[in-house]
Amino acid sequence: MKNYRKLILFFKRKYNILLDTELKLPFKKQSIQNSNFYKITENKINTFSKFLKGNINIKFFESNSKDNYFKKDFNFISIHYSENNLIISRNIQNNESIKIKKDISIKIPGDIIDGDKILNFESLLKIIQDIISVVGNKQIPLLLTLSSKFFICKTFSKKELSLSKNINSKLIAMSPFIEENTTIRIKDEANIDAQESIKVVFSRKDIIQSWVKVLSKLENPKIGISNGYLELTESFLKFDSKVDSYIIADVDAFNTTLFLKNKNSYLISSILPFGSDLYNSESDEIRLQYFNRLKNSAENLIKENDLSKKIKIYICGNGLDLLKKKEESLPHKLIEVDFLFRKNINYENEQLSNAYFHNQSYTLCQNKSNLSFNFLDNYLNINRWDINKEVNGSLNKFSELDIFSKYLKQFFEVIIKQKKVFYPTASVLILTLLVWLISLPSILTVKRLKNNHIKYQTDINELRMIKIFIEENIDNVISLSTIYRSQSPAYLFANFIQETIPEDVKISNYLLNKSGFRFEFMTKDIESVNKLIKLLSTIPLIDKDSISIDYIREVPSGKGKNVILELNGKLINLSLEERLKYNLNFEDLGKYTKLNIFSDIKNILERNHGRQ
Repeated sequence: MKNYRKLILFFKRKYNILLDTELKLPFKKQSIQNSNFYKITENKINTFSKFLKGNINIKFFESNSKDNYFKKDFNFISIHYSENNLIISRNIQNNESIKIKKDISIKIPGDIIDGDKILNFESLLKIIQDIISVVGNKQIPLLLTLSSKFFICKTFSKKELSLSKNINSKLIAMSPFIEENTTIRIKDEANIDAQESIKVVFSRKDIIQSWVKVLSKLENPKIGISNGYLELTESFLKFDSKVDSYIIADVDAFNTTLFLKNKNSYLISSILPFGSDLYNSESDEIRLQYFNRLKNSAENLIKENDLSKKIKIYICGNGLDLLKKKEESLPHKLIEVDFLFRKNINYENEQLSNAYFHNQSYTLCQNKSNLSFNFLDNYLNINRWDINKEVNGSLNKFSELDIFSKYLKQFFEVIIKQKKVFYPTASVLILTLLVWLISLPSILTVKRLKNNHIKYQTDINELRMIKIFIEENIDNVISLSTIYRSQSPAYLFANFIQETIPEDVKISNYLLNKSGFRFEFMTKDIESVNKLIKLLSTIPLIDKDSISIDYIREVPSGKGKNVILELNGKLINLSLEERLKYNLNFEDLGKYTKLNIFSDIKNILERNHGRQ
């Protein structure tokens, strides 16, 4: 559409120049102007020029551009979690700004989320669903931002990873978290071979998985899981072109996260063990101690990474409002991130706060179709937001197509009447149309297969993570295979017997093997015998239908008579899930840890078999 617009404008200018310019010919001008050919040609050119100026609606070619989709209003819901604070807002993006329609902030109880760990998924899901029903609906896309402390950035040179056949495995081995509990996102992973350095963000797998579990239960399409300041480090020059190297300090209640990036795109982060909670005071001296400590930490970070001291430090976060008085200037030349976005974020209600959260929403939304570090890309089977569906829906306007058909018909009628003048122009237009038609099948094929390609990339990433897991645990699987094959129930059986046998029953003799057991019990009366048999039948390891009494007799004792009986029975082989459950209940953590490796592998195999 844009090419046709430029072509029409080009011919309009050329014809206008032709009409307004006096022709310089080597023969008499007057004789040419008096000729019938000159008059007919001039009349036809004037007719065509007036048609272009008055009849063709060039604006039509602009209205259906896919690029203009991003200029239209885009509704989305932002969710943010940090330090048991949950904030959800309804936002509208328009051009280079967003408008905050609604903003709801609540404190999550400790029995639902204990610090970082989600304890009660159902309650948290109900809270989020209730808030979404207030601020929006189930069709609006969701964007989840998590606290900066959940993400650690590092930049690796190719030399550091050159000897590794599996880059992901090598990176996970360098993780600041436990390897088994690490998930990563790599900047431009598809072009990793062409990069001089590799920027990686590490996060805890259990935290990301728990939030993915919550999001998967919501009907809204999901844009991604990330942190706004991670995205800001990748696009900072759009907001402050004078900056080469900078630090972004995100102040939380109990910690402060520093994101550092230099002019060579070297990116790292550091988590400082102090936040606003220690320095929240009416005393200016106490509050100033925080900024002094932050300055010293930033200088140490600059020195450790051998950076120039000509560096800007930006500060943000929910803890900043507790440390800074209103309209108070910040010490040590600190710059508020909020200052960069004041013109880009508009509030429907002037009383809304949480600017640090809306800054992140704005930054992520600017690149919503391709986030730099989107941890949702590591997971399948979740309703993802697809920009192609949104664009195709917005372009489906038949009324504009009818208008275009009308003007196109008029255009061809003029051409038919002006054959000799328009042969060159028509040739160019037809050639352009043929090229466009030839390329159309490939364009449609790319669009049709794009979702399959994204799914393929996601499957490859999951397969790579599975391969890493298996490679890391294959030695343990081999060495611990005897434990997995062994159904020896001695430890579990002893604990079950200890929990089950009444206090007035004594064991005088016993025999236990892999297939069955034989016990000799001493009780006071027949009633105790019946109670004993009933309790034994409840033990998961025992086949209750196989319990039998070999003999029973009464024997005298100092306090009367006792009953001696011998019981036989068969054992049941427990499943892997039951063995894990009961070993954990009886605190046999060593065997539980070893068996859990086989459980993880079994789950992987079952999941992939089900997918086939």
